[in-house]
Amino acid sequence: MVRVAGRIGVTLALLSALSVAPLWIVDQATFVTTTDARGRAHMVTASADAAGRLVEVLARLDDRRASL
Repeated sequence: MVRVAGRIGVTLALLSALSVAPLWIVDQATFVTTTDARGRAHMVTASADAAGRLVEVLARLDDRRASL
């Protein structure tokens, strides 16, 4: 009896793994993800302790094409 229950359990585990595998493969193949979203740029710190108001910010965008 225990042997039959073990076989049924293994069969159910294999069937569930085989049914989820295509979904996981499609998800991995169609979506781009990242775990490191840092970028490199020139940065300037504007302190809240500075006297006066910030009236204008001059910025220049990079006109290069983005690539992976």
